[in-house]
Amino acid sequence: MEILLDELQAALQRSAVSRLLLAYSGGLDSSCLLHAVTQLRKGSDLQIRAIHINHGIHPESDEWQRHCEQTCTLMGIELVSERLELGSQTSEDDARRARYKAFEAALRRGETLLMAHHLDDQLETLLLRLARGSGLSGLSGMPHERRLGHGQLLRPWITLKRSDLQRYAEQEQLHWVEDTSNSGVLYDRNYCRNQLLPLVEQRWPAYRESWSKSQTLLAESAELLAELARDDVSRLSESGQELDLTELQTLSPARQRNALRHWLSELGLELPGWQQLHQLQNEFIAGRSDSRNVFDLGQFYIQRFQQRLYVLQHPSEGKILQPCVWDCAAQSDLQLTGNGRLLANATLSAGISSTHAGALQVRYREGGESVRLPGRPEKTLKKLLQEEHVPPWLRERLPLIFADDQLVCVPGLGVAEKFGAGEGEEGWEIHWEPPESLAPLRPRESTLN
Repeated sequence: MEILLDELQAALQRSAVSRLLLAYSGGLDSSCLLHAVTQLRKGSDLQIRAIHINHGIHPESDEWQRHCEQTCTLMGIELVSERLELGSQTSEDDARRARYKAFEAALRRGETLLMAHHLDDQLETLLLRLARGSGLSGLSGMPHERRLGHGQLLRPWITLKRSDLQRYAEQEQLHWVEDTSNSGVLYDRNYCRNQLLPLVEQRWPAYRESWSKSQTLLAESAELLAELARDDVSRLSESGQELDLTELQTLSPARQRNALRHWLSELGLELPGWQQLHQLQNEFIAGRSDSRNVFDLGQFYIQRFQQRLYVLQHPSEGKILQPCVWDCAAQSDLQLTGNGRLLANATLSAGISSTHAGALQVRYREGGESVRLPGRPEKTLKKLLQEEHVPPWLRERLPLIFADDQLVCVPGLGVAEKFGAGEGEEGWEIHWEPPESLAPLRPRESTLN
């Protein structure tokens, strides 16, 4: 079956890849891919490794792993075997996520993960995603290639039928393992494969071609929406780290949701579901500036601040902010428990007077604090933080410098008038470096869809 070799070679040449990590389960599809790659390796510069994921669920999992190890040894191919500790009740989606996480971890920089997915897999995926109510991107199916970890993922046979691979395996007299559960209907994918699609084929023998055409049209539409989202987010954000809420509100509701999906995806977040996305757009984005300023996304949350949107992590449980004593003249770099660090720089005529530098305490807000900065009236700390536009997610974590129970310094804002260094006097300027976990999420490196 030269078509398999031709499609594989063409895909490798188009993508200009030579370092391959082949996903090898031991089944028919990946056995064909392993054999075909070794055929192309002759006289080429291809570097090939294989990876086998042992899910540990099936009674014969260890036997399948041994088969893969023996086959790769005979072919002279390095095999990485990864065992996943999955329970017998693990869902298909959870198993898939765990599998791809292992693939991503195993990929070396510049390496390409090669997978044997074919057209029948693609159409099964279409049915499954249609049943879940997926949008255009999901219904477009598995992409031919995309970024993954330090490398990329490539599916060279995504347009070929399973029967093409079956004929190749029989022609080359390949040996593969059979998962007996594949013939059942317990799992949704097997139900589609063994029950639904055979009925579809009886009625519409050419359904693969027509459904594949529809997926191509869906993919084109999804790409057009993605281009629009990229343009909108680029216009709404200087860095991709925030969104201009005022400008976002000028877009139509559907266009808002499209931009939000793209923005959250670029920040590396799992996209919210249909209901949550509409709630975000209808209740939070469309809300007044004096309405609630936080929208929970689970592990992350969206913060509204000065008519801009940011995504931040929830504070880790158990990280209690610990007060401490500090002699900044003796220790200029103070690591704070779970809260970054304080830096003290020696200076003249500025900062905390050196007469107070050896008897400082680092504390956190309790309420009722006030301070008088040079040339300004005394103000409560709460009002000062608001006036200076300190982001809400930093206010409770901002370390405060005290001496004799008096607030001496608010890092980043200034030193209390009576504690400041005089003209020509040595002083210490205090700077706080917050932990990375307090920074709004930044966009990932650009990825293929």
